[in-house]
Amino acid sequence: MTELKDPAQQTSDLPPILDVLPPVLRRDFSPETCLCPHCAPGLTAAQRAAHERVQDDWRFTRIAWCDAHGYQFLDLIKAEGGLS
Repeated sequence: MTELKDPAQQTSDLPPILDVLPPVLRRDFSPETCLCPHCAPGLTAAQRAAHERVQDDWRFTRIAWCDAHGYQFLDLIKAEGGLS
């Protein structure tokens, strides 16, 4: 029978998430910017939608990376915010 671990215990066995997170998934490399008509008046609706998809893909990739490497996404949010 498989022994289930508490998620907190499972992530405590791993190195700190910011030590192993790929640089392109760090908040510093976020493609997130305000794309409203006021902040980005030169964008067409199609360009705005494409940029929003890039932002969504980046967010989903971060979540998927955490899941694939045994971390909770909340671990990443806490680490980036300096929370313990």
